[in-house]
Amino acid sequence: MEQAFRPACQQEDADGISECVVEQTFRSASSVLYFVGFSPWRMTIPHRGRTVRDTYFVTANCWEKAALLQSDRMARLFVDVLLGYREQEKYLLHEFVVMPNHFHALLTPRDVTLERSMQFIKGGFSFRAGKELGMKREIWQTSFVDRRVRDAEEYSAFKTYIHKNPLKRGLVVKVEEWEFGSARGKYQLDEVPQRLKPSHFTAGMQA
Repeated sequence: MEQAFRPACQQEDADGISECVVEQTFRSASSVLYFVGFSPWRMTIPHRGRTVRDTYFVTANCWEKAALLQSDRMARLFVDVLLGYREQEKYLLHEFVVMPNHFHALLTPRDVTLERSMQFIKGGFSFRAGKELGMKREIWQTSFVDRRVRDAEEYSAFKTYIHKNPLKRGLVVKVEEWEFGSARGKYQLDEVPQRLKPSHFTAGMQA
């Protein structure tokens, strides 16, 4: 059987956090990964092998589910950090959303690993939050959750999930109303990687 992949979003849990279930069918078996929730391996930092130039859907949660990114000043600072490392060419940033107690992004590491990219984001924000906002507590859960984007269909599904996250949480009525995410349309981001563009688009370019 050919390998298949289908993301589907469950209802929000008691804390209002949407979980996205990834159903991954292999030749011999099926497995389900809860990669936006709080899985048993969230406290580890697994070796991911070569991650440069691949595109990933990533999620990082605040420490103990605390809504540390809820205030405008914290969310704005995080966006500034996220865009700042993009400008330094640490990674390509395609989509993102900052939620009260976690963030999601679609990014492509450039000349560094995915782990290093996330260290820049999480460590850079923690440093600036302490220096500029007086934040003296732990901010992030250890490690992060990631999924390599395999094709255009997956990319589109992850993009839609990112855009709709504030809407599903009841924070906005329309996705473009959320200030701290790419659906707003106000941030300078990077194009979809060529290999992840819909086939009809790439076929049109070659015609």
